[in-house]
Amino acid sequence: MAQERKVRKVMSDAGLYKEGTKEQLRSDFIAEEDVTIAGKSYTLSKISFLDAKIFTDELDTILVQQNPLIHEIYAKNAVTLFDAVRMANVNTKQG
Repeated sequence: MAQERKVRKVMSDAGLYKEGTKEQLRSDFIAEEDVTIAGKSYTLSKISFLDAKIFTDELDTILVQQNPLIHEIYAKNAVTLFDAVRMANVNTKQG
């Protein structure tokens, strides 16, 4: 049975995942953006599509093997989780 790629589907639908070589994805970026959550403004860091691909592929690979129910929950919330990573990256020196 082929492994389900639920996180990939959600991230692709949001425009946060694409295929390509490491070199292509490393030099192609998701732009920095500002979001408002509960009335407070936050900045989501600029991040490479390579980082987005690694995040997505790792969640799909590890979670489906460990617990399909948890995989389902993470897939539904993948964009929010990725945004949280980008939010944290704004205030750190290393990604």
